[in-house]
Amino acid sequence: MDERTINEIEQVLPLGTVDAAARHAERMAQKTGEFLRNLGLAQTTGADSGPVCFPAEFLLELAAIIQRADWEEKGLTDSIGECPSNVINELRQLLDRLVGESDCFRSGDAAIEGARLSRATLRVWLERFAWNAPELLQAEVALGNMDEDAFIDQLAEFLWRHRDDFFQPTSEESSNDQAN
Repeated sequence: MDERTINEIEQVLPLGTVDAAARHAERMAQKTGEFLRNLGLAQTTGADSGPVCFPAEFLLELAAIIQRADWEEKGLTDSIGECPSNVINELRQLLDRLVGESDCFRSGDAAIEGARLSRATLRVWLERFAWNAPELLQAEVALGNMDEDAFIDQLAEFLWRHRDDFFQPTSEESSNDQAN
């Protein structure tokens, strides 16, 4: 994508969407590479080391399957409103396509268009997760659908229960409290 296209996209999407999607894509690329290395498909050392090439559409779909498996493993599918998918079945279908119909995978921009599961998974992540949580908290944070009043009530209860954890009096405040 050229700079002009990115600028046009950023004008119609909420602030930070493109940045968040790029960071998410980078994390998923790392997880996908780790998955392939664990299977022995991506050698990083030794005589057999070197680049292993897979079609872009395959890698996008594999990353989506890995993401969905992660959500299921962490028990997040209910809280994000996603029906649990059959990850093993999705992976089997993807591998069957790779082995039996490898020429069906597209390249370039067409690969992105063809990666339906990847697009759907990214959409769910953008709509239902806190975008900055992985960097700030080293965890995925699912955002639920909560009534605004209920949220305020629960936040107030939480802050009240933990008021001593958050607000430590300064030495001057402690002196004033003891004097009174």
